[in-house]
Amino acid sequence: MAALLDCLAGVDAMVRPKTVENENRQLVAKPMRSPIVERPTQHDLAEALHLGHATVERAVAELRREGALVRFRKGERTNRVYEIADRDILQQIARGG
Repeated sequence: MAALLDCLAGVDAMVRPKTVENENRQLVAKPMRSPIVERPTQHDLAEALHLGHATVERAVAELRREGALVRFRKGERTNRVYEIADRDILQQIARGG
């Protein structure tokens, strides 16, 4: 899973602004530095890797726990978005480390 997301981040990553609150509690667009892999569903990932859906869900959750993927706050999480928090960690996991 980590290797596939790393590969997609290198090829198909999108860097987009993120809406955040500033010190005056106003919403502003802030450029994001981390790559985002968009579009593949967990079903797509499961088919590409010949894994079950539950296995993919657990793998994504583990990548979030390990700090490779961003952990979304309640209400922030969106489907088909995998924001890479730390590419070095993602690549280390992809190499089996």
